[in-house]
Amino acid sequence: MQDFTQPSVAVVPAFNPFFGFGAGAIPTTQVISSYSINKPGIDAGVGIAFGSKWHGKFFAEARYNRIIAKYHTDYLPVTFGFRW
Repeated sequence: MQDFTQPSVAVVPAFNPFFGFGAGAIPTTQVISSYSINKPGIDAGVGIAFGSKWHGKFFAEARYNRIIAKYHTDYLPVTFGFRW
């Protein structure tokens, strides 16, 4: 997804202990246009972990992803880590 934004100002309810309730202006970002494409795909993965129940575990995971479009997009992210 791709968003095109521009700086803006939002008026929100605010509270000041001396003046009470009122309106306040804060800087924000306004989305002026958005673009996204949804395509079918395949997602499969496998993972493994080493360790005991009372201590941390080392783990590894690999996933295969394929986006089916005019030109196929394949990628294989691999994750390694330690879980406490």
